[in-house]
Amino acid sequence: MRVIRWTSAMVALSVVAAGCSELVAPNTDLGLSVWADVSPAVVHLSDTAATVRIRVYAVNFSRTPVRIQSGGPPYVSAADPSRGRGFAEAYRVAHGADSLTAGPTKNWGMDTVYVFGGRAREYVETVIPLRQWRANGALPDTGTYKVRSYFNQREGSPARFRIVP
Repeated sequence: MRVIRWTSAMVALSVVAAGCSELVAPNTDLGLSVWADVSPAVVHLSDTAATVRIRVYAVNFSRTPVRIQSGGPPYVSAADPSRGRGFAEAYRVAHGADSLTAGPTKNWGMDTVYVFGGRAREYVETVIPLRQWRANGALPDTGTYKVRSYFNQREGSPARFRIVP
């Protein structure tokens, strides 16, 4: 697990580089922008060493600090992160009719209060080998997958990737 925090200079550079006004507006009722990022965009099922890197970002693009009560303890992990309590970032993998458990799942962080200073950004990252999916009994199939991102039970923007033969 890796948690990274950047300060205002890095966030300002990324906002300017992106040039997208929608990145500045929060996409959760927490006042944060939350989204997933996945790479590579295409994974070959036949590649025995194939991995998928998933990041979940949480960013306060405003200059005003954001203080979030987590709802824990007690901390509750749930298949649907919107029904859990107390966790910071989380992701779930959707594919076909399975909207939450089509691949590995992960929750990060347990705290009573999360504080994001003005223009603060953090992300968590995990790298998942496809062989781990097989070992856990969640055999990946070909097709398009959606990684759903969450922060403190609020869903952010997803990212997509494809698994091909």
